[in-house]
Amino acid sequence: MAVAFFCLSGLFAGCKGGEAEHRPVFLLRVGQGVVTPLEFQRAFEIAKVAYPHNTLQEAAARREAQLRLLEEMIDELILLEEAHSLRVVVGREELAAAVEKIKADYPEGGFEQVLLENAIPYAEWEKAVRRRLLIEKVVEVGLIDTVELTPQDISAFLAAHGQAPAGSDPGGDAPAALEPRIDTKLIRYIRKQKAEAAYADWLKGLEAKYAVEINHDLWNEITGQAR
Repeated sequence: MAVAFFCLSGLFAGCKGGEAEHRPVFLLRVGQGVVTPLEFQRAFEIAKVAYPHNTLQEAAARREAQLRLLEEMIDELILLEEAHSLRVVVGREELAAAVEKIKADYPEGGFEQVLLENAIPYAEWEKAVRRRLLIEKVVEVGLIDTVELTPQDISAFLAAHGQAPAGSDPGGDAPAALEPRIDTKLIRYIRKQKAEAAYADWLKGLEAKYAVEINHDLWNEITGQAR
């Protein structure tokens, strides 16, 4: 199954409000990105499918799952705000290609059946795919492309995978004998691995950049902690 299909928090997160007086009552807001209580509840109903049967019957387990979904939505709204800041966009052709690739993972009629079973409107699903592509591009532009890759990084990677010549020093410069094997795909792969290690700190930096607003009264109602 395509991962983008079950990006449940992104299915409803990131709605853009108009003027302040026309904004919906929000549960979560980051910049112009808003999640309403109804959107959260719809996303949670779908997310529950991923949990074993009866797991969420206990109040503590249910609240933990709700908190996990809220945290995912916060991260996504922050990344969408960063997309706006970096002027990252997803073109029509790019979106269409991604949609077709996802659909190709399903047997004939299977994709439509999954949408129907989960009561997901096609337009909403397509918006979720677009948001996921935006987030991937933000990570690409804001993190992966900025990672500095040193000769030592390359040597250490090759040594760890048994490709460095005997006696080479992973902490030194990349030996000339390795140059033929250092192609652009390998460089990109090593850069992505280094970016993954830096992702948490990078995201924390973005969290400090954007104000996160949570309507705690509504959150307490949703999680059953209202007084």
